[in-house]
Amino acid sequence: MSDQLLTEVSRFLDEFESTQDEYVSLLSNKRGAMESSNVDQLRELTLAEQELMGRLQQLLGRRKKILQAANTMGIAAGTIGELVLETTGRDSALIQRITSAESRVKNLRQESWVHWIVANRVQSHCSEVLEIIARNGKRSATYEKNQPHHGGAILDASA
Repeated sequence: MSDQLLTEVSRFLDEFESTQDEYVSLLSNKRGAMESSNVDQLRELTLAEQELMGRLQQLLGRRKKILQAANTMGIAAGTIGELVLETTGRDSALIQRITSAESRVKNLRQESWVHWIVANRVQSHCSEVLEIIARNGKRSATYEKNQPHHGGAILDASA
């Protein structure tokens, strides 16, 4: 029965690795679109990213079912890695695939943070520009002497 479970884990990893590879490619394209300020491409990539997130949610559901099936078979495992270790040992090819997938997850998380930071800084910069436009180019009170600076550092060379 554990062979059937390991086959299901292998299929799960096939799909997970494929989805990860697509996400790596998408984030690379998204970085390029952000660097070139290609708004149309960013919109398309955002839709593709939402689709990938949906697929990852489905994979999470499959993972949960695999772990529940293992539990009903008497194999107590909280993760796919623990399940594979419990049934095959440390030298399994599945363990190597899981380790590789975990490494890709870390890289994807880091790249996602970079995108979030860039988007957050762009939003902050745009807010400052809109504030200047709204004030007809006049400086706000935060630029006056003897007043602490609470923003506007991007546009205030003296800050």
